Amino acid sequence: MKIGNLYMTRNINDKMANDSAFAKFILNAILKYKNQDWGDTCLEDKKLNNKAVNTDNQIVAKYKYKNNSIFIITEWNKEYTTILFCDEY
Repeated sequence: MKIGNLYMTRNINDKMANDSAFAKFILNAILKYKNQDWGDTCLEDKKLNNKAVNTDNQIVAKYKYKNNSIFIITEWNKEYTTILFCDEY
């Protein structure tokens, strides 16, 4: 699956730098995402993501880590993907 350039918010980057378990979670979430495992995304959105892989639609997946949740979002043109905390959306 094409995800283009990978970006993350400063908050994600800072937490990864200070929490090795969180950094490992992020790397695992990226691998799941690239393998079209949409994590904790609702069933309806998982179906939309499966269709969006081969069309010009945005892909949004959600993954939970302890008391935090993240989104991984690939834009419609598949040129870039961003990792952010859900409250940053």
